[in-house]
Amino acid sequence: MKLLNKILFAAFFLLTPNWLTPNVVWAENISLADLLNPDLQIKIVADQFGLSRELQPRVDSEAVIETTGEYFIKHYQLSTPKLGSFELNMKLPIAREREPRPALFLVPGYGGNDKSFKHMRDSGDNVVVEFVYPAVPSTDPTGLAIYGLENTLKIQAQMAVALLWAARHPAIQGDRINIVSVSLGTFLVPASIRLAQQFGFAAYTSIFAYGGADIKAFLLPLIQQKLRPSDFGKLSGPLAALFDFIDPNSQLPFLKGRFLVVNASDDEVIPKESTAALVKNLPMPKDIITVPLGHIGVGKDKLINQLVEIVLTWLHQQEAIN
Repeated sequence: MKLLNKILFAAFFLLTPNWLTPNVVWAENISLADLLNPDLQIKIVADQFGLSRELQPRVDSEAVIETTGEYFIKHYQLSTPKLGSFELNMKLPIAREREPRPALFLVPGYGGNDKSFKHMRDSGDNVVVEFVYPAVPSTDPTGLAIYGLENTLKIQAQMAVALLWAARHPAIQGDRINIVSVSLGTFLVPASIRLAQQFGFAAYTSIFAYGGADIKAFLLPLIQQKLRPSDFGKLSGPLAALFDFIDPNSQLPFLKGRFLVVNASDDEVIPKESTAALVKNLPMPKDIITVPLGHIGVGKDKLINQLVEIVLTWLHQQEAIN
């Protein structure tokens, strides 16, 4: 039974090798019923990664990477002892540089790193923050899948810390942060918001574009590849429950604020059932906008510019940004 509990706890943390340490021993006192408790799931994840209301990530580097007459962009590398390093980009207006402003916090789709700001040139008198996904060591589809399996929860925790850090940044109005997630980002960010909420963060609005809510269906087959058939047979039910934490369907009902969902009428990437689950599980108040054509992506400038216009128009209507 002790070995089974250790396997369960390791699986809950996505089988990342660095987490298979003596720290899992204390999980022997946690029952499966406890692991199914949403509030205890939050505590387990927060404890594992050292998250707290007082946690302040260390700024390892801060550099201006672009400047114009109207704004400049800074690149930050932050770190915490248990989460390691992660990166953000921040676009700040030059005028009245020291005055706090509303912010857009971007969680892009796959391949969107360092490209989001190209389409956010006209974001007005607001700060724009972009979470930068870590470099993936493999381009092979199987390698990408395994990397995602092993690092999903860690990235979600890093996003939560990034949200808390942004809310305290002197250039940002902490009570007017608007989260904009796109494609892959919509699957990751619900758990991050829920984690950050536990430590006082409150998003003003959250926008989910070209996304869905079925990450668990994607991850479970990958876990089956990583475990022996006999082990998976024993653990398939518990694993399905344990992955509730990272699955958007489990976290969306707990999110707070105002919401916008933007979806495509002919999305060839995100199943309609997945988008429908996202819409269903988000609490009110929420607005739904359906746009023509297919899925958004790098190089689809027309769709990206259309999304930017929709997002900024809606945020102005909510009086969320300047």
